[in-house]
Amino acid sequence: GCGKQIDANVKFCRYCGFRYDGAPQNAAAHPMQQVTQTVKQQAGNLINQTVGGQAAGMLSQIPGAGAIVQEVAASGTKGEESFDLGNLGMSNLIDQATGGALGSAMNTVGQVKGKITEILSPVKTILSGIRSFGGNLVGFIKNPKAAIPTILMGILWIVLGMMRDSDSSVVKALSFLTFSEGGLDRDAVGMVGGIFGKGVVAVAVTSLLGGGWRDVAAGCKTLFGGFKKNGDDKPSFFTLFIGVIIGVLSYFAFVGFQNASGLTAMAGISGILVSLEALGSKEGFLYKFVQSLTAKVQNGVRTAQNGKVASLFTGITVGFAIITALTALI
Repeated sequence: GCGKQIDANVKFCRYCGFRYDGAPQNAAAHPMQQVTQTVKQQAGNLINQTVGGQAAGMLSQIPGAGAIVQEVAASGTKGEESFDLGNLGMSNLIDQATGGALGSAMNTVGQVKGKITEILSPVKTILSGIRSFGGNLVGFIKNPKAAIPTILMGILWIVLGMMRDSDSSVVKALSFLTFSEGGLDRDAVGMVGGIFGKGVVAVAVTSLLGGGWRDVAAGCKTLFGGFKKNGDDKPSFFTLFIGVIIGVLSYFAFVGFQNASGLTAMAGISGILVSLEALGSKEGFLYKFVQSLTAKVQNGVRTAQNGKVASLFTGITVGFAIITALTALI
């Protein structure tokens, strides 16, 4: 037996299941084989319920868990039996059977699970953004004061559009800062691009006024501080290149090829600010959408690739900066 003190008239050790001489071999007496199988089934159920059925794959990668860990995790779907072993609880059997490895593995799985956030697909992210936008509209109705900056920006665009032929330096300065002429001299598709450009400018201005400069500063720190070089934080130079292309094309979509100049630079500057803010805050629709585009499926779960996310935003920022500077100088 295990050396534990037990009553003299018992036939089985309540701690390890050892059968003493003369004890009959029958299924009702809880032989160690049946006990072990039952524990495996219940432990496997517990593991699978905890980590969503992914225990086998995750535990197999944990050093020291051994083959029994994988077997326990895989057997969880085979059924569950109830039993009463007195002081011989499941945790004791697990520790005895695996030398403490399974208990350690369960703690590790719990820690890993707490750090994993499943990323929505691009389509679901867009739908979630639409619902969030609808909720914001309802919030503006309930609290009109929150919409004052947006309303003022809209009124300013209308007034500046009516005064676009003015030679006033004030009008020209405000037109530049607010990108009020975006899309006014373009076709229907160009007007849509100009409206999006105005929206980016409005987001950048209102965000900075609301304290968003802190997130912009955090984004700059990430941009110039470099990224971690291991795991999911490893930067992707291909994704960086794609981001540069997106930044350049977005600028031309906002201002048009023919109208790109120093007078339209605010659209590019706003694109830089919005990208840096998203990179620094690590939240908001734009950041979640980029996460969904760059996510990787691991063990059936879409997980974020932080290195690719940072690389894409860095590329977008660089793309906006390069094309804005070039068009302003030419």
